[in-house]
Amino acid sequence: MYHIAASHLPTLPTPEQMSDLGQDFLLRCFERDPSIRPTAIELLEDPWIKAIEEMVRDAQSQEVYTPVSEPGEDQVAES
Repeated sequence: MYHIAASHLPTLPTPEQMSDLGQDFLLRCFERDPSIRPTAIELLEDPWIKAIEEMVRDAQSQEVYTPVSEPGEDQVAES
């Protein structure tokens, strides 16, 4: 935070490490002027965050549900 306040932007990830949308998101976060900098609520609406949310939803919808048997089911009764 000190570097941002002192107008020294941190080194951004390279294009190989982060998409253009991700880099744009970081630049929005690093805006020094609070009157221009988006609020946390506004940042949650950022296209990069929305894309990540969609990827998570897609991944969750592809998960296979395997029910766990109740205790005692599928077990041989002991005498």
